[in-house]
Amino acid sequence: MRLTFLASLLALSAALTPASAQERYADFVHRVSKDEFDDSDRSFIFTPPLDADAARPDASLMWRCLEDGLNVIYYFGKYLAGDSDEEVRVRYRIDELPATGFAYWGMMSSNKGAWMPMHQIADFTALAQRSARIVVEVEDPVDNERVRDTFSLKGLSAALQTLSCR
Repeated sequence: MRLTFLASLLALSAALTPASAQERYADFVHRVSKDEFDDSDRSFIFTPPLDADAARPDASLMWRCLEDGLNVIYYFGKYLAGDSDEEVRVRYRIDELPATGFAYWGMMSSNKGAWMPMHQIADFTALAQRSARIVVEVEDPVDNERVRDTFSLKGLSAALQTLSCR
């Protein structure tokens, strides 16, 4: 099941990032990608959920180089409406630490993923590198529907070293 899930996610990644290569770092996959117009780095690393859901085969947690630098994206793989500001509420729990409260994250144009606010990325990434796992939950403010995934953080530090925008 996990291999089928990973194959689906890699196929999706290939469709989104043509002419790219990939490497594996424990539970993370590094996908090399360049912008086709300006050759800027658009590489990313991702890990699939430990508790893969066949209804959401492309769910993942990723760190990605974009024009504004390193971004953290929770791709939950299910359409959520989001609020009038195109945001959803996200919370997470790393290892045995207390869970965070819900915070608003901007939604991707597909409404199937959300970006962590930029001012949280450095501290979040530093903590994640020292940790073993994370549970991430998204809540749609429109109807309070929730989606939750658990991810391994094994290999994150090594995979992050491959990104030029870290």
